[in-house]
Amino acid sequence: MKTPSPPRPELLALAGLAVALVAVACAEDPKPTSTTAATTTFAPATTEPELCPDVFCIRYDIRPDATWSDGIPVTSDDFIHTYEAQSSSPGYSLITGFEATDDKTILFAFSEPYGPWQTLFGVVVPAHAEDPLSVSAGSFVLGPVGEEVILLRNPESPHSGDVESIRFVRLDSVRDGLERMRSSELDLWFPPAVDWVVDGLEGMDGVEFDVGPGPVWDHIDFNLDDPLLGQEWVRRVINLSFDPQTFVEEYLREIDPEAGLLLSAVWSRASAHYLPNFPSEFNPDLARRRMIDQGCDLEDDGVFSCDGARMSFSYATTIGDQWRLALFESFRDAMALVGIEVIGEFLAPTALFAEDFLFGGPDKWQIISFPWAFSADPHLGDSRFICQGEAPNGHGALNVIRFCDPEVENLVIEAQTEIDPASRVALYHEADRAYLRHVPMIPIFQRPVIMAWVSSLQGPTGTTIAGISSWSGPAEVTVGVNRIPKEIDPLRPDDDDGLILTLVTAGAFTTNESLEYVPVLIESAETISGGR
Repeated sequence: MKTPSPPRPELLALAGLAVALVAVACAEDPKPTSTTAATTTFAPATTEPELCPDVFCIRYDIRPDATWSDGIPVTSDDFIHTYEAQSSSPGYSLITGFEATDDKTILFAFSEPYGPWQTLFGVVVPAHAEDPLSVSAGSFVLGPVGEEVILLRNPESPHSGDVESIRFVRLDSVRDGLERMRSSELDLWFPPAVDWVVDGLEGMDGVEFDVGPGPVWDHIDFNLDDPLLGQEWVRRVINLSFDPQTFVEEYLREIDPEAGLLLSAVWSRASAHYLPNFPSEFNPDLARRRMIDQGCDLEDDGVFSCDGARMSFSYATTIGDQWRLALFESFRDAMALVGIEVIGEFLAPTALFAEDFLFGGPDKWQIISFPWAFSADPHLGDSRFICQGEAPNGHGALNVIRFCDPEVENLVIEAQTEIDPASRVALYHEADRAYLRHVPMIPIFQRPVIMAWVSSLQGPTGTTIAGISSWSGPAEVTVGVNRIPKEIDPLRPDDDDGLILTLVTAGAFTTNESLEYVPVLIESAETISGGR
């Protein structure tokens, strides 16, 4: 068993890229080229050091036919190279050694069990290429870099379709995209999901499109350091007063007729693991009775006062977003009907996401609304449930609402070291239910996404480019991209870059449309409990 060595100087630049590629792979949830289920074996504890000398090991069996675009086989060296390039990153930092049995089999030993082990090696970086993007193990390889980005079919990737190249062109505006789709200058486009775009696409000859829930979800969060909102009964009254189902029907179903409520703080509705864990209980009459039962008095201006504190709250969100404005107005109007005042504060994203504001106390914000991005594995959001951590407010790194409950925290911590995927799912569901039972937030909806394509392009389904290498029709597919600047919306993924990297990279696993992990460069992965 070899022990890891420090990254060589020439790997420093590669390390940054490798980490970025892995982050994109996790965030974008690239779709699989294979639907074969991974083999996962949970071996009994053993004292044989050559099998697993440490607490936890993973053995990867690389596909015999896995090959880089230049004809070089994908081997154990590539997995080692990828590890060394990011050995200090989460998960990889737990690796204590590795052993390559042969070119297609490698075992990594860990100092402790790592629950989200299927997220590791989401992008494998070639060991033999100085430029990690000069070759590809994905469906396409990066072509000559110029004003436009062009991807060329990877000759070593199995395929059966007609698409030989993909050309990305930047759009001047959304209306520019509509015009180019109408004139067949574009073959594929992901336009913003707004009603007038849907109306424009519906009227086009030779154009098809689909709408579905995207990875970005909106919610309403409460600052638990506020004297009123820190009381669970107050948050329950607010939950009783707002009907998110009506909001979804009035606003989202104009775009996506099948849109539904999001009732989880952990799982996307698209996930095979999704369950409705949030107690959505719309009953405004009961909400008013609860306030009266708590001794609250209705003031002359129609707002309840409880123990001298008015049920009046600030509501912070970003300016210039139709969904957040509509959500605020719907929420404010619902609260007014039961005697709760909500005052909007619309800020530039740079102000809302400034550290001293976002992690501030109730003097900064009392209620806040901003989007979050789901990932296939919930571990990226674990710190939201952690009581003490590195956040400026002293809590977990993402715990802006200052939530702390030992039961929830312990469940999440247990999930971090649970290596059986089914058991991890069960732990996260238990944590999700326990968390939402306290109503620290109200999950509302996932933002819809649209994919539009010309009818001559056969094969697109849903709102993803899954299987694009097997699509038929034009040999060259022209994709329109319109990047949303980070200063406008810093939480939105950089869509065009992510799309490109998804097509030119590959890893041990990817996720299917149900956000379940399936193998790509590997035949199987075996987890082994070590002997010490």
